[in-house]
Amino acid sequence: MQFIKAEEKRKQADKTQDEEGQTSSVHNDFLQLPPSWSAAAPPADTREITVQGVSGLLKNIAKCCAPVPGEPIIGFVTKLGGGVTIHRRDCQQLLKISKSERLIDVHWGTEAKTYPVPIKVTAIDREGLLKDVAGVISNEKISMSGVNVPDIKKGDLAVIYATLQVTHLQQLNRILQKIASVSHVLDVHRVRT
Repeated sequence: MQFIKAEEKRKQADKTQDEEGQTSSVHNDFLQLPPSWSAAAPPADTREITVQGVSGLLKNIAKCCAPVPGEPIIGFVTKLGGGVTIHRRDCQQLLKISKSERLIDVHWGTEAKTYPVPIKVTAIDREGLLKDVAGVISNEKISMSGVNVPDIKKGDLAVIYATLQVTHLQQLNRILQKIASVSHVLDVHRVRT
């Protein structure tokens, strides 16, 4: 069956290593992050997503909308054994697709997995800003799988890019609110590609 072959190819591609020892970008391009980010976020684990009426399908999280548990999702059956791509129901790319016969119901499972979600924090630069933002994240028991602070001149605005490992939408919303309350933070939002 084509779906099984695609799954085997994906597993093999995930094992491919480049010269620097990082996993190949064949299937690790889940999110289009700013080029200055030093650590790319891995793709979300799709094992706990159930596809209605079908088992054993290859499932991929859509790069365009990067859904997290708690957000309404729908699957799009891809061509050539690519399995099902999981989109947010309000995904702009999905709304452009006129082939509704290729849409399939999918649901988040019950396992508590974490999903990489890139965020951007804009603040007035000050000493200890990154420590305070990281402290708020740590206090909420949320892991950061990547962080980047581009060079800034003293007195300018600071921008912090971070990838948070969240379990559901409510957790993401709660941590964004808490980061927004950190002194000198002007804006914090989820980065969408």
